[in-house]
Amino acid sequence: MRLFILFLMLIGFSVSTFSQTMSVGTIKAIRTGLNSEQFTIVTNEQYQNPAGCFKPDGYVADSSHKGYYTYYAAALMAFMERSQIAVTISNKPGDCINGRPRLIGINLQRGK
Repeated sequence: MRLFILFLMLIGFSVSTFSQTMSVGTIKAIRTGLNSEQFTIVTNEQYQNPAGCFKPDGYVADSSHKGYYTYYAAALMAFMERSQIAVTISNKPGDCINGRPRLIGINLQRGK
């Protein structure tokens, strides 16, 4: 029984790791609005598009999703400080917002 529970836990952890992709770089621009509570970060690096979105020119977060305000605060800080970031985006097919990859996390990295 313990082995079975351990097996289920390992499967759960491996599935969650496959549901995201990381992109490392700096933020070149932040776009907001378009009559909705969302923002897009534009990076200096080539865009990752694992969800197959039709307009992969930035990563989008919408206020209806958990973590929106945390992502927005981190994006603003990284932009102002010109910090290196690691952007986490969704791998789920079709998980796009306005045709762009969905942002699900931002990790800030302190410069030297």
